[in-house]
Amino acid sequence: MAREHQHDITWSAADNVGVDSVRIDYSLHGADGPWLALAAQLANSGSFAWTVPIGASDSVLVRVSALDAALNVAADESDSLFEIYSLISVAAAARPGFALAPPAPNPTRGGTQLRFRLPEAGEVTVDIVGIKGEIVWRQRLGRLPAGDHAVAWGGTATGGRPAPAGLYFARVTSRFGTRSAKLLLMP
Repeated sequence: MAREHQHDITWSAADNVGVDSVRIDYSLHGADGPWLALAAQLANSGSFAWTVPIGASDSVLVRVSALDAALNVAADESDSLFEIYSLISVAAAARPGFALAPPAPNPTRGGTQLRFRLPEAGEVTVDIVGIKGEIVWRQRLGRLPAGDHAVAWGGTATGGRPAPAGLYFARVTSRFGTRSAKLLLMP
């Protein structure tokens, strides 16, 4: 769920006849607009609490226009384009999903820790795969509960012999998909 954010827009306007009112507009698409009204009939100097729109744009401008009693208009825009980012709530971002953390340590001269997370209980297999796609080491972990888990790989191939130095991929497979991470085994 996105949340609203406020930003204060401040101005001071004057001319030789006298400023009658100030209008504030913004554009999400640069100087060519379209321009959307924020406020009108404001005093010649002051501040306006702008509730920044939800959504993303990299071409935002704010324009303050001053009008005098003779209906002359002078305007000033933001010095440059700025960005608005979509915000997501912490609760939505914190939902656990299926993930594999980078192996640690990496590179390694022996063993490394493979940490992964399951969103729900499920069967899990962990492989160390060579660059040609061959499975060097496999650990079938069976059914694990939801949450964080870790498996240690000791730098050996299936059967216990040392794996040759080189580039490998740590791969975790479950009903939620497959996650892989590069792993460098040093001599």
